[in-house]
Order: sequence, then C-alpha cells, then structure tokens
Amino acid sequence: LHEIFKQARARRYYRALVTGDIKQKVQHVKKPLLRYLTAEGERRVRIDPTGRYAHTIVTSLQRYGDYTLVEAEILTGRTHQIRVHLKSLGHSIVGDDKYGDDDLRKRLWRQGFKRMFLHACRLRFPHPISGEWITVEADLPPECEELLQQIEARKL
Repeated sequence: LHEIFKQARARRYYRALVTGDIKQKVQHVKKPLLRYLTAEGERRVRIDPTGRYAHTIVTSLQRYGDYTLVEAEILTGRTHQIRVHLKSLGHSIVGDDKYGDDDLRKRLWRQGFKRMFLHACRLRFPHPISGEWITVEADLPPECEELLQQIEARKL
C-alpha cells in the first residue's frame, strides 16, 4: 500500500464545507504551493509561482446559500493543499484555524462545533496483485452531519 501511495496511484477524496456559494459544478485548481514560516514560527502554505505543482479537483455537491459542501480530490499530496486551494477560490473551509474565517470559527466553537469541516471520505487504490480497484469509504462524523442539518434548517 505504501508503494501505491508513493507512486501516486491511490485516489483520495475529501468532503469539506466551505464558506460562500460555489456555483461551478467542477473546478480543476492547478496552483503551485510554497511552504513558509510565519514571524511566529508557524508553518503555513501559500500560492506561489516558485512553489511545487499541486492539482485539486473540486466538485460542488450541495449549495446552502452562504455555504457549499464540496468534494475535493487531490491528484498531488501537498501540505494543506485542499485548504489553500479552496481559500484561493475565495472559499475557506469552515472551522479552519489557519486559513479560514476566525469570527465564524469562534462562533461555531461556542455553538459546539470544535473542528475543521474537512473529512477523508473515500480512498481508491488498485489491488497490488489483481489490479482490481478497491474503494474504502468513511461516513461524515456525527458533528459534521449535525452542522449540515443546522444549516439546512437555516439555524446558522
């Protein structure tokens, strides 16, 4: 399995709730990412032409007006890739303490949502012997499902 990841043959999919209304169904984000240290010594990543190539496919799954549930497939595996690519589109991940909306994160924290809404939902990889594709899926955690229900009920 390690070799499959090393050779970039695994397909990785994530669910994220982002701020804003993403109208475009599918977007290919191909922007280079560069790691750097803040003045406080914290590691961050930014879009930079001198950075490493990164490619994320973002699919809008459900629009809620002020929020959109997306699926992000990473074709490269860079640090904070999904977070920075979504932010570059103007849509930060709900609860993101590095690249997100701090006021929203604090408000949701007070209401009981104490995490970033980014979830590894599916992994696909070829069986090492047969080559047949294997898919492993993980449901959204209960706190993420609950937040979506609150948004659907217009309580946020």
